[in-house]
Amino acid sequence: MLRRFASSRRTAAPLALAAMLATALAAAASAQSSSGPIQGPDDQKLEKLLDGADLFYKKNYNESGQRWEYKVAWSENGETTMFVLALRSVGTKGDGSKINVVYCWAEVMSADKNHKLSPEIIKGVATLNDGMTTGNISANDNGVFVNTGMVLKDLSSDAMWLYLWDLHASRLWVKGELQKAAGG
Repeated sequence: MLRRFASSRRTAAPLALAAMLATALAAAASAQSSSGPIQGPDDQKLEKLLDGADLFYKKNYNESGQRWEYKVAWSENGETTMFVLALRSVGTKGDGSKINVVYCWAEVMSADKNHKLSPEIIKGVATLNDGMTTGNISANDNGVFVNTGMVLKDLSSDAMWLYLWDLHASRLWVKGELQKAAGG
């Protein structure tokens, strides 16, 4: 029995080392796949909040927007919402430090192939905005979106989770109401 234990220890150590090496290589590959400039402290803080909220996300550097974006998959009751989160500076404090907001949006519906929304949808967007708990509804040539902003300073993972939960529920509500308005 002692011999079997010693034998399994000799095999376990190389296997553990191989597993640690594979994990390290996968992490390095992941870090390289989201290439861009080194994240600033506020983006690092946002990523820690996402980790703390136990959310599945993928980060990507948006060259045209010159910012890091985090795509979050939120699933509940068989419905999935794909959020995009990004930091936006909304000004500076008296000491010159930035005031950052975590801006979040999700598509409710796409515009048609001609980049047009029907008058019923546009009227529905205007009417439904008053019913939003947090955030707003916007419409452009690409479609209809739900949006919200969360001040980064003192934001907790729990508070961010609640904002995203509310925005997911709002997206589903807006989608259902707009489908009714469009007669579908």
